[in-house]
Amino acid sequence: LSGNGQTVTAGATPPATDPASSALAAPSGRRFVRLLTTAQRDEPDTLRRWTLGDFFTSAPVLAGSVNLGGLALSRHEGLDPYRLRYPQGTVQGQASLPSDVEVYVDGQRVRTERVRPGEFEIRDITAQQGARAVQVLVRDPFGRVRQYDYALYTSDQLLPRGVHDYQYAVGALRRRYGNGSADYGSPALTGWHRWGARETLTLGLHAQGRAGLLNAGPQFTATL
Repeated sequence: LSGNGQTVTAGATPPATDPASSALAAPSGRRFVRLLTTAQRDEPDTLRRWTLGDFFTSAPVLAGSVNLGGLALSRHEGLDPYRLRYPQGTVQGQASLPSDVEVYVDGQRVRTERVRPGEFEIRDITAQQGARAVQVLVRDPFGRVRQYDYALYTSDQLLPRGVHDYQYAVGALRRRYGNGSADYGSPALTGWHRWGARETLTLGLHAQGRAGLLNAGPQFTATL
């Protein structure tokens, strides 16, 4: 630890576990205040993260973050950077003969597939978030082309169908953070859970509580 007003972090990292502690040097240079002391265990197969110690909770739109000393369980997308974090586009069409299908997003070809006669569906069309124009060209063996046009909207506020996102935490409220090293208050709990009901609809619940106070409610995110 060195320097006035500097934050330092120390720790060791055995497999799948990350303990760490931080402290703040006071302006006088003679006193150090402990900030966060945390041990984390990650489970990459399930994207779960266990946190023991001091932490700031994450919070949905209708709730606030709190500083707790305790235990938390959450889903952490960063454990698998290649997993799709929000619904991708889906397009449909029809082919009278075995055909080649080309998918264009804002004029850029993003997919080519061979389809059988009949109705077809192409899922997970990769596109940047926001509103996009999609064209689907169906080319049969005789060179005839049928075009389908779609308006596509994607957002990271939506979850893919069937995917859950959550955090549950219980502990004691941290008081005088930055001024006191171990000042904890009353027990508290907080939690939220979101679920991708459909590609265009995500449902959720959140709750926060301590003695004499409870804040809870539903939430939803939808593409209209």
